Amino acid sequence: MKRLIFALVVLSGCAHAPSQEEVNKHDYGPAPTGYRQQINDILKANLFDPFSAVIEVGTPEKGWYYENAFADTKFSWNVGARMNAKNRMGGYVGWHYYTFCYQGEKLVYYFEHMRY
Repeated sequence: MKRLIFALVVLSGCAHAPSQEEVNKHDYGPAPTGYRQQINDILKANLFDPFSAVIEVGTPEKGWYYENAFADTKFSWNVGARMNAKNRMGGYVGWHYYTFCYQGEKLVYYFEHMRY
């Protein structure tokens, strides 16, 4: 019984996705402009062979994110990117997908998508 109550308390605090209406009515401010170079620099920073990296960066779109299940929803300009680079054996490892979250020109959060 204690476990059930604990689970209900934990799950009741989980974040949820905002409605499309909430996303549309939020004021995002100006879209970022100098994001491409910053994203390239971040993605190449820890690579074994950064010159082999193939990086594709999208355009800013209005969106949202939360840092964990208990955090408040934060609205931002989201930029999608994907990268493929060589490993130590010289073979490409496959595409890795990322989302970069901007508020104005400032990068506030980014994460790699899980691959299934």
